[in-house]
Amino acid sequence: MLDLVSHYCFAHLSSFKVTRSRRAWLLKNAKYADRAASGKFITIYPEDEGEFVQTVIDLAALLKDFAPGPYILSDSRWQASPVYYRYGAFKEIVKEISGQKCYCLQAPDGSWQEDQRCPYYYQPDFVQEPAELVRDNFQVKGAEISKLTAYQIKEALHFSNGGGVYLAQKNGKNYVIKEGRPRVWMVMARMPSAGSKKKRAG
Repeated sequence: MLDLVSHYCFAHLSSFKVTRSRRAWLLKNAKYADRAASGKFITIYPEDEGEFVQTVIDLAALLKDFAPGPYILSDSRWQASPVYYRYGAFKEIVKEISGQKCYCLQAPDGSWQEDQRCPYYYQPDFVQEPAELVRDNFQVKGAEISKLTAYQIKEALHFSNGGGVYLAQKNGKNYVIKEGRPRVWMVMARMPSAGSKKKRAG
C-alpha cells in the first residue's frame, strides 16, 4: 500500500505523511489506543478541493485489493474502499477558545474554531462536502438493516478502540451488548522475570 500511494503522491506532487514503523502502527491500533487516530496509516494533504476529490477517487481504485481495511471512526469512508477523509487543519495551530487552549482551524470569515478530533466523523458548520462525493458515496445512501435495531441502547458502559460495551433493552429486558471492531489488536509487552533466560527456537 505504501509503495502504491507514495508513487501516486510523488507523481502528483501531493504532500503526505505515513506512520513510521510497524511498531507505531500496532500501537496505534491497539485496544486502548486513541480512538480518534486508530486505523490511520497514510495521510494526504491536497492543495484544493479539486485535487481532494480526484485523489479520493483515484486511490479508491488503486487500493481496491486492500479493501475494506480498518474502520476509521474519525473520518468518512469513501464507498467500500480503504480510503477515508475528514476536514481539518494541516498544521498544528494552537489558539485560546473560551479560556481553553486547543488545536484550531480558521473559518472563511477569519474566526478560529476548534479542530475537533473526535471518535466520530465531525464536519465544521462552514464546510460543505463536494457534490461528487455526496452524490456517489453509496455508503451514506442507506444503512443495512441490522439485528441491533430491535434493541434500544440506553447507555455506554465502557469505551475502547476495540469496541464499546452498551446497556440495551428489548421487550422490557436488559441486555449487555459488546461491540467488536475488526482489525484492532491487543498489543501487550511482557517483561521477563528476574533470572529468566531466553529460549532459542529450533
